[in-house]
Amino acid sequence: MKGNIIGEPIVEAIDKQIDYRQQIHGAGYIPGTQNLQRTPEVQNYLNNRNSWIKMASGVSLSGSAAVDKINALSSDSSNYLSDNDEIALLGEGLAKSVVLFNSTQKLVQSKGFEYLNPNEGNANCEEGGDTETQLTFNNYYGKRSGVASSYSFLDNSNKMYGGMGSSQRGLQPVPGIIDMSVECLNRGSIKKATIKLKAYNKFQFGLIELLYLRLGYSVMLEWGWDKYIDEITPSDNATTPPTVNIKDMESTIIENQWFDGNSYSQTDMINLVLANEERFKGNYGGFFGKVSNFSWTLNADNTYDITLNLITVGSVIESLNIKIPASNLARGDIKQLKEDLNEELDLDVGSSEIEDSDNIILSNVGSDKLSQWISTTLLDFTNISRRNKQGGDYNYIHSDRLIIKNRSSEIDYEEQWKNNVPKESRYFVRFEEFLSQLQGEVICNIINGNNKNDKEVLFELDSELVRCNYQINLVPLNANKVIFSFLMDEEFENNINFNGNAESGYPTYIFNKSLVKFATVENGIVYGKLLNCYLNLTFIQQCFIDAQNNKEEVSLFVFLQKICDGINESTGNCTDLEVVLKKDKTVVFIDQNQIKGGDKLIEKIEDKTAINVYGYESQDGSSSFVKDFKFQTKITPNLMNMVTIGATASNEKDVNSIPFQKWNKGLVNRFGQSQEYDQKPPSTQEVEDEKFKKAFIDFVKNGNATGYSTGFGYNFTYNGLTMQGIWAEGVAWDSDRDKDAKNKGLISEALNKYKQELRNENNIWKVGNPNSKLIRNKKEAEDNYMIYISRAFGGNTGFTSIKEETGEGRDITVKTKISTPRNEALYFKLDNDDFIQQGKNAFKKYLSNINKQEAEALAPVISGTGFIPLELSITMDGLSGVKIYNRLKINTKFLPSSYPKTLKFIVKGVDHKVSNNVWDTNISTISVPVSINPPLQTLKLSEALKRLYNGLGSVASTFYDVLIGNTIDAYYPDPSSSPISPPTQFDPNCTSIPTTWDTVSDRRIKTLHPLIQCDVANIINEAEAKLNVKFRVTQALRTIAEQDGLYAQGRTVGGSIVTNARGGKSYHNYGLAFDVAIIENNGVIWDSPEYKNLSTIASNYGFDWGGNFTNLKDEPHFQKDFGKNTQQLLANIKNSSSPYPSGLA
Repeated sequence: MKGNIIGEPIVEAIDKQIDYRQQIHGAGYIPGTQNLQRTPEVQNYLNNRNSWIKMASGVSLSGSAAVDKINALSSDSSNYLSDNDEIALLGEGLAKSVVLFNSTQKLVQSKGFEYLNPNEGNANCEEGGDTETQLTFNNYYGKRSGVASSYSFLDNSNKMYGGMGSSQRGLQPVPGIIDMSVECLNRGSIKKATIKLKAYNKFQFGLIELLYLRLGYSVMLEWGWDKYIDEITPSDNATTPPTVNIKDMESTIIENQWFDGNSYSQTDMINLVLANEERFKGNYGGFFGKVSNFSWTLNADNTYDITLNLITVGSVIESLNIKIPASNLARGDIKQLKEDLNEELDLDVGSSEIEDSDNIILSNVGSDKLSQWISTTLLDFTNISRRNKQGGDYNYIHSDRLIIKNRSSEIDYEEQWKNNVPKESRYFVRFEEFLSQLQGEVICNIINGNNKNDKEVLFELDSELVRCNYQINLVPLNANKVIFSFLMDEEFENNINFNGNAESGYPTYIFNKSLVKFATVENGIVYGKLLNCYLNLTFIQQCFIDAQNNKEEVSLFVFLQKICDGINESTGNCTDLEVVLKKDKTVVFIDQNQIKGGDKLIEKIEDKTAINVYGYESQDGSSSFVKDFKFQTKITPNLMNMVTIGATASNEKDVNSIPFQKWNKGLVNRFGQSQEYDQKPPSTQEVEDEKFKKAFIDFVKNGNATGYSTGFGYNFTYNGLTMQGIWAEGVAWDSDRDKDAKNKGLISEALNKYKQELRNENNIWKVGNPNSKLIRNKKEAEDNYMIYISRAFGGNTGFTSIKEETGEGRDITVKTKISTPRNEALYFKLDNDDFIQQGKNAFKKYLSNINKQEAEALAPVISGTGFIPLELSITMDGLSGVKIYNRLKINTKFLPSSYPKTLKFIVKGVDHKVSNNVWDTNISTISVPVSINPPLQTLKLSEALKRLYNGLGSVASTFYDVLIGNTIDAYYPDPSSSPISPPTQFDPNCTSIPTTWDTVSDRRIKTLHPLIQCDVANIINEAEAKLNVKFRVTQALRTIAEQDGLYAQGRTVGGSIVTNARGGKSYHNYGLAFDVAIIENNGVIWDSPEYKNLSTIASNYGFDWGGNFTNLKDEPHFQKDFGKNTQQLLANIKNSSSPYPSGLA
């Protein structure tokens, strides 16, 4: 995988092999000369394939001790080895002579020159040589047959019987491999191979013992098919079938590189295995590892059964001790270093007390290499950070950056800020830089011949590709440990004055101007660049101490996990980091919390081949090569609790039960219909809400048609405040007023608009919609976190507390603005554990309620815990190249209809077994929902968050409305603008607009220009009939004012750029454009080839497709310009109150 990205599709070569195999297994299913048929070649492939196994040792014999070992082999075998044999077996000679290739083979290697095609990628070409006569190795195995006629080991390397060992007990076959298996351990980070061998005499066992039963020594294990499908070329005419190219397996690493005389590092060997997997299109497997264990049994017939265990080289991470004794100190003795640190850190420890100081930096000076690096880095921090420049790998919080300047006040807060941050807590190193230093300080080098250098363990150091989850408005919640740059929405920025200007009294630039960017927005997706967070050096030292076991050893794995735990704490558990291995020896940190919408950052899987689990596909005739499969649901006790809660009609207990409520929609649990707590008497606020609702209901009942704003909702005035455009599903200008008065959605909408007006009028926050406890909790949590931010950095919250009191014989309302003076800010009082804990608690509640809001708006399955998890296990004809954390495309036609079609299957294990000439691969996966951008919820999120989500792109900003069908202001003319006049031009052929499958689409189509209303409805209906796809219209008419608002995003206001069109420059502004989304099983599919298929249908009606735009492609967008550009259309409506142009041809 690239970086730490989970869910990447398998590589193209392996994907094609899956396609080829499914084609060839289905050959002949569909008759006809143009289809693949079961030719003799195809049948030979299907019925006459064999697997192979080979293994070579990394042992080289050298010196007199090696000669003694060879002589010891011969002494018990009637001097079976001649003097020439003993000399020839030194160095790599013995390993070349005992390659376990099914049986035992001798690798014969000779050099020569031959014509080579440079396009074949031959690995044996000499660097800089002629492309026609390159040096090559003619590697081959002598074929074994017959009976040995002499006692020379090497002379009998081509004999099957009596060629290895004396004949005292008759003619015995050569030793060999019986079978092998490879399994994934530790969530796939580590692989273990088990090989079963057979030796037929003591001499043979001695050879195997000398070469292969050597704990910690390197071994190359390879396996594969003897033939494979290289390519299937489709026919270019109706009379010729596709061409199948089936190749025989060629030589691999053991023949080409293992003994070629060059020096390869461990990493080189791992990369060669990966390259061969792609070269042979998944029909080759390799395992470069070391011997971890073995056992053997001497049988009654004097034969030996041997079991050999190999483990990948990266397994050392779990036992690697990184507490390495310190080397010589360049700055003098330890005592001098402690005195220097005492002065640098302003610890004021007396010289006589330094040795007994409880400061963890001082007390560990010189004890080990990592502690020594921390100490010397602290002392030289000024020079290091200057060399790295500000915003680089090292960051020191200077006292002058904490000075509060307030020109309107004589108060000087400098000393207070200086005292808030102890010096030992001001030193930070970027995570990527620290890992690089850690690799250099405590990870040893593995040196092969020719001084080929390699590290025992590597770290993934690509900060662009190591990503983690992040939530807008999250600040570092424990600056004692980890800090990072952050992003704020406009509400937080405006209220707390997050402008990064020290002159205005806010030190945001400590994070966002002096640190490498952590919080990132890419293609509308918000995430963190994990390696760009900064670790406090004292925190690193504490993790190192905490990781020590009772032997005072420090495991690399334990140490790194403690670092991750600190990062998780500082992100408020927005991240859930775990240490894993990839490519057998590279350490990478994965986040088990999905990035919201993160699938958009990964290569699309729609173009990949879907694995057919069983049966034939009637359309293309392909068939499955899966031998067995198993789907299993795993319901843990915690999950069972959520399922039980989700089976009720309503609850407040658990956010993760919300998806189950949606899954169970339409079903009633007769003996547990709902859950609720004892109700308190109505509050003053609730009484006021009831008064408003009664007044609004009376207004609707007693009003007339003019009470409904033409086409866009009711206008209602209450207590001097006017709410415009009050609308809900089922309401129209000519709808029944009595029914409108009973419409709960309409009443709820009116109350929400009233509360918003109250807040705008009085700057008072009041409790939200009483019909939704969720909204009230959301706002309370948002307030709490806002209050925490205010207390942390100083500033207003934008809210006012309200308290009803009785005084002087009358009831009064006491209003108090919630704010914190800058000089009372608590963020850098790092010893205030209670305040740090308050921040974590507040953010936890804030994040939980945001997730609840998104859960309610999204499809039934939205998170790893909010659905019944499926584990899919597939056993298939052997296939390599599928990696842990890859995403497989599975044909899910066999799943029950209640399961969504947007599950993604993530590989968690790949096991192989080769036995009896058959190679089987078992792939185990866990299914998780597709990660979708959070929805825009106009009625439930703050205006600032609405702007934020709008800034995340048109797809994200329309998600809630697409799925639920509620009104979102962005789709309709601004109610505050002048009334919109009806159109003056109509389509004479459209006397009645066809209805579609979707009432939401029907309502939006009616806001389009009448000249295209019938066409759009017909396009939606035709797509359903021909493509079997349900498209919903997500946007239709959009006013010029609203277009200006969208254009401002990413330019003059926060968010990402979502359009290149200013107001009047979009065909939406004239009702001549519409956007769509695919609806499937109550979910939305944004990435699909069906949008392009829809463009073919739409083009027949004269519409242009946004997928063909050159600058900002917009696949859901369609428009019809009638030969007019937007400048002409704008001039057309210049003097009209209608957005609909007239005079269009």
